[in-house]
Amino acid sequence: MGWSHAGPSASVQGGAQITVAKSPFPCDHHDTDKHNLLRFIDQFETDFPECKTDWKLCVTKMRKLTQYNDDKWDHMIVDRKDVQPPGPPQNAPYVALLGPEHELNAEIPPGPNGEKICDWKHILTGIDAFNFPKVDFWWRVKLDIANFTTLDGPAACTWAGDVGSALAEYDVLRQQLWEADPPSLPADGKKLEYYQKFASDDDMMGDIDGLAAAISGQGDEPFSRRLCRYYCGMGSSPAPVKKRFHLACQAQGIQVSNNEVTKDSRKFIQDQIETFAIAWAKGKHDTLSAVRSDDRDWYVDHFVFWLEQGLRSDVA
Repeated sequence: MGWSHAGPSASVQGGAQITVAKSPFPCDHHDTDKHNLLRFIDQFETDFPECKTDWKLCVTKMRKLTQYNDDKWDHMIVDRKDVQPPGPPQNAPYVALLGPEHELNAEIPPGPNGEKICDWKHILTGIDAFNFPKVDFWWRVKLDIANFTTLDGPAACTWAGDVGSALAEYDVLRQQLWEADPPSLPADGKKLEYYQKFASDDDMMGDIDGLAAAISGQGDEPFSRRLCRYYCGMGSSPAPVKKRFHLACQAQGIQVSNNEVTKDSRKFIQDQIETFAIAWAKGKHDTLSAVRSDDRDWYVDHFVFWLEQGLRSDVA
């Protein structure tokens, strides 16, 4: 069988070919030829046996083959800093599919607005950050910000990072336009444009499924089985993915009442998005003055509205 992901396929150690199918989810664990992203993970566990007996190690090693593996990410998921990804030549087929220059999207059970695609690399990152949530103190020292809100690791690596970077980039643009001669403001629709660019549907669904899948396994079963359990149920009904938004909120500690985020949890969401935005603006643009409260509120409201749509779409 070949593994096709917008074209590339690669040989594994045994000489077989694996390809990432365009639509590997929803999975049927009796049909691994058709839904072969799970087969891809299973092959990874076979090629690197230490990953079959330690599912958390499997997630980290796969994540470290993606672009989410550099000095910044070693500070974001600091307890995995010393874990090394598989090396050549055994890693070749996986680098060909997971590497920074490749997108790896998977078809999933639809989200609240019919979202059917998620970024597989975001799933890996969300699970890894949940398993190892510590963020390095480097963030405070590097940014030199008084009263800097503590970044929550899973949030920063998933939804708060995506939405916070959108907020930061929009407000940096706004600041640049205002300081120009003559001064101006961003065009109508730019807020949404930046949200969709930095917190796209496939990224955000990957964030949700990563956090939800992180708490949906049983014991120390291999990662391939945990993911199959999340998407297929493996005998349970409904499959955990049908409650993905509630599970993601549970994993993240976001309190929900009648499918709405509580006041305290909304404050947590706001603090995390704003904190990441400040960090992003400082780290990328060397400014601490860009993030505005009115723009922050718009981005927070937009995220919470979508999150609550998702909560209402979950199976009761």
